[in-house]
Formats: sequence, C-alpha cells, structure tokens
Amino acid sequence: MEIILIQILVTGFIIGGLFLLIYWLIKRKKFLKQFSFNKRPVIDDFEELLSSSFYKSYSKDFSGAIDDINKALKLKPHMERLYFQRAKLREELKDYEAAKADYTKAILLKNNYDVAYLNRGLIKLKQKDYVGAKKDLIKAQQLNGNLNEAGFFRREAEMHITKLDEHQKDIIDLFDSEDTSQKGKAL
Repeated sequence: MEIILIQILVTGFIIGGLFLLIYWLIKRKKFLKQFSFNKRPVIDDFEELLSSSFYKSYSKDFSGAIDDINKALKLKPHMERLYFQRAKLREELKDYEAAKADYTKAILLKNNYDVAYLNRGLIKLKQKDYVGAKKDLIKAQQLNGNLNEAGFFRREAEMHITKLDEHQKDIIDLFDSEDTSQKGKAL
C-alpha cells in the first residue's frame, strides 16, 4: 500500500510539475511577445535617427542612412544639415540630381552655407555645367576665403569654359572661311 501511495505522490508531483512548466512557458511566451526579435525596432527619436544614419553611413549602408535621415526630416524639416548629409549620401550612390537638389534645399534654408555651394559646384562640374559650377564655386569662396579647393575647381571650370569658347570660335571661323557658294548645300 505504501508503494502505491508513493507512486501516486510521485505521479502527482510529475503531473503538477508539468503543469507548472507549461504555465511558466505560456507566461514567458506572452512576456517575450512584446519584444519582436525578428523585426527592427522603430526609431522615432531624432537623436537616435541621427546616430543610426551615421552608423549606417559608416557601414556603407547609404540607402538605410538616407531612410533614417528622411525620418529625421519629418521631425525637423527645417534643419539644413540634414539636407546636406542626405546630399552627401546620395552622392555616394551616384544620384547626382537628387544630391544637387538637396544641396539647393540646404542653401535655401541657410543662404551662407559655403560647403553646400562648394559641393553643389563640384557636382555641376562633374555634369559639365561649367558656368553653373563656376557661379557656385565663386559664391563658396566669397563666403569662406579659406576654401582653397573652391578656387582650384573654379579655375578648372573657367578652363573648360575657355576651351568651349575657343571650339565655338573655331567652328564659326570654319564656316566663315568656306566658299560662300557651298553654304547651304548638302555634302
């Protein structure tokens, strides 16, 4: 009889232990559900967004950094530094038109933003808009005389403008020097 009683007690303890274990696992699962380990956390704090964008930029995740800056711009849309930073990231992705637009927005928000003028001028230089590049680079140098690279690249833009002017003169001279009886005739 004692053996049966001991077996009943041991079985009761085992069954009770299993119920406690199942109860604990269910409670733990409900507790853990509030933390989503598979999803990225939603960042809505401005400083956290900036930190995240700088980290992603450093890790070469330029698209992710741009996403964070876009979220930060929703919180502070008049912060010219955000447009400048997004323009730099877009340059890394070789999206020069969007970068140029962001530099322009930064300049509109802060009209004495010398480095934004410099960078926009450099993009225009890459795009062979030499006259626009020269204007931006002159403005950058006027705003900050210590921007030596602005002067260097301005001279490069001027050199290209001069070359274009010389080529245009050569073409005009070529047509002017030809026999007038040949003008207007198909070759």
